[in-house]
Amino acid sequence: MPKKTAPALIVLCLAALASGCAHKDKEKVRETVDKVEESIKGALLKVDVEKQPSRRLGYTVSGPFNLDGTIIKDSETDTTWMLDATLTFPTGGYAVGEPRVMSTRSMPEQVNITIPVTSPPAGAMVTQALVTVPIQTEITGMNGAQFRVFVEVDGGAAKE
Repeated sequence: MPKKTAPALIVLCLAALASGCAHKDKEKVRETVDKVEESIKGALLKVDVEKQPSRRLGYTVSGPFNLDGTIIKDSETDTTWMLDATLTFPTGGYAVGEPRVMSTRSMPEQVNITIPVTSPPAGAMVTQALVTVPIQTEITGMNGAQFRVFVEVDGGAAKE
């Protein structure tokens, strides 16, 4: 199963769990959710970064765990960009660490942003509700900087 569709499948499965389906059906859905969650543990999932059409300089970001946000700055004279985003998890129990920013002083400047995510332990009791977590961090970079954003799940290795 492609890694990008895993969080969406988890959300669909959890919706089925919450509905009034029969006990055996709920067990099957829970097994599917557990398999999907296991398939993304230890992964570093690449995020889509697209140029943002607006008066401000910036990009939109979207990706796994319904990552939705922007990397923007107000004017060309600013040296600081702002990552402002949210992650939405299928259940409680997830933890989001401080984003790590690494840039190269090349032309154009390459900026890698890694957002660490820790999944709940297997078999942990978690809330069965969508949980949205805000992410904000400042990034120093040039106007022409190129951004790459990753969601690192449970200390995963880079996967593009």
